[in-house]
Amino acid sequence: MAMEARADQLVHEAEASLKKGGGLFGALFGGGQERYEDAADKLQKAGHAYKASKNWAAAAATYVKAADCFKKAKNDGDTANCFIEAARCYIKAGDSSTASSLLENEALPRMVDAGRLSQAAKLHQEVAEMYEEGEMFAEAMDNFQKAADFFMAENAASTAAKCSGKIAFLAARTDPPDYEKAAAEFERVGKDSLSSNLLKFGAKANFFNAAICLMARGDIVAADAAVARFKEMDYTFAGCRECKLVEDVSAAFKDGNAEAFTDAVFNFDQISKLDPWRTTILLKIKAELTKANGGGDDLT
Repeated sequence: MAMEARADQLVHEAEASLKKGGGLFGALFGGGQERYEDAADKLQKAGHAYKASKNWAAAAATYVKAADCFKKAKNDGDTANCFIEAARCYIKAGDSSTASSLLENEALPRMVDAGRLSQAAKLHQEVAEMYEEGEMFAEAMDNFQKAADFFMAENAASTAAKCSGKIAFLAARTDPPDYEKAAAEFERVGKDSLSSNLLKFGAKANFFNAAICLMARGDIVAADAAVARFKEMDYTFAGCRECKLVEDVSAAFKDGNAEAFTDAVFNFDQISKLDPWRTTILLKIKAELTKANGGGDDLT
């Protein structure tokens, strides 16, 4: 409560600064930029105080006021920073629409104009992770894509690939899951990684994820065709355990053999532990396989 009282006081002082030197006197004798800078500084500190007390709505609105004052003082750097803070607080307050508008129309154009592309990329990534945490997957994917584009522009291929991979994972978590988009993203990331000595060893994981996503949407023919492509792209894929699991799962699916499916997954998991995301996808595949026979969906 003390922090909020401090914030209220700073806002009051900022408003007083703006009134000081206004009107005809201020116009004739200057001082306008200084009072805007003084007010902006006080409002920015007030925003920090509201933020510290988790009054997200008040913090967001105060940062916007600070940004407007910095704008009038012709301070683009602090203007952008305040709009960024405002957007973060709007997201915390549950107003993602206003947050997106501030980022797209106010903060990011200034960052790009200043050549701060790496910072713009990191900002999009940060915002995407905040949306992901709130299970706002469409907004998260949009920001991960923008982050990936900026990272690529800065030749940060590894970080761009991570952002693109997040898009693929999230596409499979939407309601309903967009397994086709997920598979396409995983395949693209896997293919792109083959041209990098640093990333090429992760290609097989992306190809594996792409194949099981296609199976999860019930398209075994497309999954088989994808595996054939992956073998052509990466000569090491045919001999890896991920490829064998995909082929075993495909054969079990075609045969309607739930027991063979479970054995294949169990044997793989004994050596390479499956993470929760892959387990969920494999459960989806088995559910499709066993639906007609009324079987369960236990992988063990």
